[in-house]
Amino acid sequence: MEDTQTGRHSYSFQIVRDTVKITNLENLLIQSNSKGGYDAYIIQYGFTSVEYAKLNSNSIKNYRTSIYSIDFDTSTFKNGTSSKMAYGCTAAWEWKIIKDGDKGELVGAGNEDPFEEGWVLTNLSCGYYEDGTGNNDGQTTNLPNTTNTSGGGSSAVIAAPNTVTHTSQLKNFESGFLSIDERNYYHSDPQSNIKSTIDWYLIKYNFSETSKSDAKSALNFGDKLNLNFQQFNWVFNNRTSQKLQDIIFFLVEVGEITPEIDNFLKEVIISQIKTNNSTEVDFDAQIINSLTGKALCIYNKLKSSSLGFSNSIKKFDGEFPVSHLKFTINNDLPSGNYGVTNPPDNFIITIELSNTQLANISDLGSAISIAHEIIHAEIFRKLLSAAKKGDLNTNNYTTQENINFVNSLRNNFPGLYDYYYARVHKYWNHDLMAQHYRSTIADIAQQYDNNRFPRQIYEDLAWAGLREIDKNVNSIAWNKLPTTEQERIKLNIINLFHNGTKNCN
Repeated sequence: MEDTQTGRHSYSFQIVRDTVKITNLENLLIQSNSKGGYDAYIIQYGFTSVEYAKLNSNSIKNYRTSIYSIDFDTSTFKNGTSSKMAYGCTAAWEWKIIKDGDKGELVGAGNEDPFEEGWVLTNLSCGYYEDGTGNNDGQTTNLPNTTNTSGGGSSAVIAAPNTVTHTSQLKNFESGFLSIDERNYYHSDPQSNIKSTIDWYLIKYNFSETSKSDAKSALNFGDKLNLNFQQFNWVFNNRTSQKLQDIIFFLVEVGEITPEIDNFLKEVIISQIKTNNSTEVDFDAQIINSLTGKALCIYNKLKSSSLGFSNSIKKFDGEFPVSHLKFTINNDLPSGNYGVTNPPDNFIITIELSNTQLANISDLGSAISIAHEIIHAEIFRKLLSAAKKGDLNTNNYTTQENINFVNSLRNNFPGLYDYYYARVHKYWNHDLMAQHYRSTIADIAQQYDNNRFPRQIYEDLAWAGLREIDKNVNSIAWNKLPTTEQERIKLNIINLFHNGTKNCN
């Protein structure tokens, strides 16, 4: 391979060993360097030749690749002697979240570039090895970057700090600076990514008091929330950002970290990672907003409507907002599906909206669609409060938990109990909304639209999504309407829901 712009080139050869039996595939990679010579590496893949033939974009993520830097003596081509090894790095790589543009850097280097998937260094051990010449002086060597093109993914050799020369400083940091819990978390990652990130940072900044304080704070935070490496890495890279300060302030305010708060904050961090820190979080309302495009435009207008979006919600909730609510974009929803509200998972109720589908309807229609999903979420929230659990998977409840759930629902939300249990059927949710929540949707729509039309128009538009609730299945409330009312409602939906004004893009 050759880079036509820089002239750098490389050669790759399959390795066949005579004496040492290695089942996995290996390559010898020789790459030109800036000094006019060559650098050499042995790349040992995590798969055999049989496994290689079956690789695909998903299965390759399950394998690890090791890279060994070797001091390759080019004179061996002339005299046939064996190559020598003076300095070596054993690097283990895994496919996971990395930062765009950071190829060849240890993840957690302190910069804040966007995240993407790719091969990530999970373990690195460097040092000099006996090569028969007595060369074992413990000095470090800067290794050039290279790219692996044979294993189905990209890898790199990095210029890593020599942790051997900092062993005593690292031990002093661990024993003299960290609490027992922080120490345990420091070593908690099976792949040592957390420890490697901290070590890299301390060495880079020469174990300054600031760097040790930063490292300790990050480990303390990660331990409190039991963050995995991906989540910890975001926290560490954003340690001075307002995004993290908002989370810390929220934790101070709530005091106790309950399972609900723990899952909420982890979801906040995951959303920031996925959206490159563009997620907005209302910590008072515990709403995570990852919306973009038209969905975000409509949502913001709803919040700033005449009486306010939150005041509209209060009319049926009494305790705004819907706790642990997350908005996100899913442009893969089927045609005609503007949004979907997922059942609670670990106290998080996720509303997915499709900008692709919202683009086909008016702004008023989009506002009604979001209001529709908000009510679904509110129904789920009430069920959660009765269940006192993080989900509604009643098959996993104990007998006593199911009894408590039913009794709490009957006592606190008798109308909801009537639809959820007493008259339970596949479409109970939409039947409940069609009978009891259309006025709430109409209120939200009328406030959003600044009363442009008579009240009856908004009442009619609130039927969107509540008439035909499945193929050839109408809601009970819709079937009770006279035909003349049904025709008027359908006409208004066509003219104003589907074909009305579109200013949000």
